[in-house]
Amino acid sequence: MLYENNYIEKLLGIKGVILKNIEENDTSITISFKLKVKDHICPCCGNITRKIHDYRTQIIKEAPMFGKHTYYKYRKRRYVCNHCNKKFYEKASFVPRYHRMTSRLVSLYINRS
Repeated sequence: MLYENNYIEKLLGIKGVILKNIEENDTSITISFKLKVKDHICPCCGNITRKIHDYRTQIIKEAPMFGKHTYYKYRKRRYVCNHCNKKFYEKASFVPRYHRMTSRLVSLYINRS
């Protein structure tokens, strides 16, 4: 029986990851990635779009891995609606809107308190 496993998705806990690079030094690990392109619903008019407007790189702090500080270098997309021309960011389940830390790191800090 053949099983298709995506170990990167399991390790990071993020679905649809396209891994670009992993940089490691004595104190930290930086994982560069972006998410797979998928349909998004326009928050303004509700139409479905897949048209990409541009990209922006965001550095996100993650829970430590292997005893080192861990950072995600996330190349997030901005989509544009074909109908109303509204521009909006893709949905990312691992980091809340306007945050610079993953949900996993926030819960780790809360549980330690």
